[in-house]
Amino acid sequence: MHVAAVAAASASGAVESITFAAAPKVALAAPTITGTQKVGATLQASVKTMTKGAALGYQWYASGSKISGATKSRLLLTSSQAGKAVTVKVTAKKTGYTSATTASAATSKIVKSAIPTVSGTAKVGATLTAKPGTWTSGVKLAYTWTANGAAISGATKSTFVVKSAQTAKTIRVNVASAQAGFAKVTEKSTTSVKPARTSVPTISGTAKVGSTLTAAPGLWTTGTTLKYQWYAGKDAIAGATKSTLVLATKQAGQAITVKVTGSLTGFTTFTETSKTTSAVAALKPVASTVPTISGEVALGSTLTAEPGTWATGATLAYQWFADNVAISGATTSTLVIAKEHGGTALTVTVTGSQTGYATVAQTSKATVKVVSSATPTITGQTKVGATLSVTPGAWTSGVSTFDYTWFANGTPIEDATSSTLTLTGAQLSKTIAVRLESAQDGYAQVSANATLTVKTAQTSVPTITGRVKVGETLTATPGEWTTGTKLSYQWYAGNAGIAGARNETLVIAPKYAGMVLTVKVTGSRTGYTTFTETSQATGNVEATAAPTISGDTRIGGTLSVDPGTWAEGITTFTYQWYSDDVAIDGATSRTVTLASEQAEATISVRVTSAQDGFESETVTATHSVKALRTELPTIVGDSGANRGMYVPVPVWTPGTTFTYEWFADGVQIEGETDRFITLGDDMNDKSVTAQVTGTLAGYGTATLESAVAMKHMTTVDPIVEGEPKVGSTLTVTPGVWTTGAVFSYQWFAGYDMIEGATDSSLLLTADLVGKNVVVRVTGVIDGYTETYLWAGNLIVTE
Repeated sequence: MHVAAVAAASASGAVESITFAAAPKVALAAPTITGTQKVGATLQASVKTMTKGAALGYQWYASGSKISGATKSRLLLTSSQAGKAVTVKVTAKKTGYTSATTASAATSKIVKSAIPTVSGTAKVGATLTAKPGTWTSGVKLAYTWTANGAAISGATKSTFVVKSAQTAKTIRVNVASAQAGFAKVTEKSTTSVKPARTSVPTISGTAKVGSTLTAAPGLWTTGTTLKYQWYAGKDAIAGATKSTLVLATKQAGQAITVKVTGSLTGFTTFTETSKTTSAVAALKPVASTVPTISGEVALGSTLTAEPGTWATGATLAYQWFADNVAISGATTSTLVIAKEHGGTALTVTVTGSQTGYATVAQTSKATVKVVSSATPTITGQTKVGATLSVTPGAWTSGVSTFDYTWFANGTPIEDATSSTLTLTGAQLSKTIAVRLESAQDGYAQVSANATLTVKTAQTSVPTITGRVKVGETLTATPGEWTTGTKLSYQWYAGNAGIAGARNETLVIAPKYAGMVLTVKVTGSRTGYTTFTETSQATGNVEATAAPTISGDTRIGGTLSVDPGTWAEGITTFTYQWYSDDVAIDGATSRTVTLASEQAEATISVRVTSAQDGFESETVTATHSVKALRTELPTIVGDSGANRGMYVPVPVWTPGTTFTYEWFADGVQIEGETDRFITLGDDMNDKSVTAQVTGTLAGYGTATLESAVAMKHMTTVDPIVEGEPKVGSTLTVTPGVWTTGAVFSYQWFAGYDMIEGATDSSLLLTADLVGKNVVVRVTGVIDGYTETYLWAGNLIVTE
């Protein structure tokens, strides 16, 4: 509580008394609550205060209990407040004033509501049902149905039967709380229906075969499109989709209904079904008997339907069937059996019709199944001892049993009644055929033939005679063949044919050693199959070795012979070499050195086995190349610098082609491959040789090297010193030559040698005045070309 102090003063100004007074209270009215009182809605608290500037505080309550956090002027109702009354207290405060608190009146109990839905068939006469959803427990609900937004008189229950007045109108339902003490809340359905007008169709007419029934659809919503479907019993009648139906014989004894289906945009499509008629009465049937079928049941044959006895005046129609499936176009009394009928049983149905009578259909007994045959094929070799087999081919499915009869030249072969036949001598040179006849239960009996185009031949397995050894001759014996048969041969080593081995005999070549040999004999004759028979294989061919010669095939070269692999145990041999088939004296070892006598000769060697306990055998090996006739090359020319040398053309075996290589101190001179060569200064003091190689087809290549050419010295021009006048002495200094050079001198006056002037010095005399004096310096070393140089060229004066 707020108080105020008031002081009273005397005339002199002194305080005589103090009076305390209570502070004023904020003026505050009771708050009011507005808003829909349902869960999910918001309540608003409104309050008036006469005290300006007062601050307001709020607290909401549910059934007297404080709502936590609800301290503002607005309250969002939740399911916690459902079924409870809500109040609000407002407190006003202001400085200098006493605060004031007032409370609102309580609301009705808060309602938890739901949006209702409508279910049911949207047509006149149907019942619609309102489903209110979940509301506050214990709250009674009230219902109001509307059509196009207007309440329907008397429609206040949870269900509603649609009347014709509501046709094509939008039907909804409003659900409202109607419980004392609870808030009044109304919810409108969001779903709606738009009822259509339908009617149950009716049928008029007599339910009798041949009569017409008519469907009356009744009243439907204006603009509705109607469709019809007639039924016999529970089955729809094919094609019966009009408002009328002519009753056929097949409807006899069945009750008829019609279904009318109405469709209109914006409306549900409905189907209404009429009441059933009485059972359709049948006409008196036409008198009849069961038809029969005559004719052969075979492809291409004609069957005929015998209709039997029918009432006078009856009109007959035919339909043929294959395994109960109607054959397209087969509507006459006859039927030509086609390939597509294979495997089926045929029947015919004869239908009799007559005015005033029920149409009657009678079906014959089924035939046996039609068999579609195939051309059999015969496989196997048409020769005595071979077995032939027949394959029936693709007959009608289900036909797998046959009777067989084999023929030779048209006459049945005794006891030959299976699918195979082993040919004997009795069928030699005869034409074989077979007949198959189907023998399958329930199927027609049909036969088919196959004939071979060739006659039965006689053949034999060839045999081989002779020693199976390299160099020996084998002979093929063909055995007995059909008279007049032309025979040819082919020998084989292992599995490979031997080229050119097409005779009765074969000489065994060394390369077949260790292999097995066979021969194939092929016999051919017009009107018969060509056959090839193969002999049994021989044992492995015994080896007689083929010696081989190798080595250096030139004069002075050595050849050697490898005796090869002989029969096991043979390791000792003797040898004899030959030159042009003439024994070379003393050449009886595995090697021979070729002498000049063997030039251009064919060299061979005879190797003879000399093993104790074995028969001696000689094999000759001939060398494939000869030795060239040769001579040692020579070098002609000057080996001095920039001087030329050459090799004279060698005189070897005529036709030999030569190549040349030059060497300096044993090193090949690059690029010098001609018979001629010019040496430079870099060749001084070096040993020059030439190497000649000769080649000729059928001969061994030979290479010979020349003797070493004379070397060329390294020289320096000599120098003459002294005054060239009478009485003076001239002296020559030779310079630096190749080490070891020995010098000699000769002086000349003009072109004339000065007799006795052979020293390194010369005393000039009066007879030399006016002459040109020169000296020749000659150097000599063993193995070098003699070399001389000139110096001087001085004019002598007095």
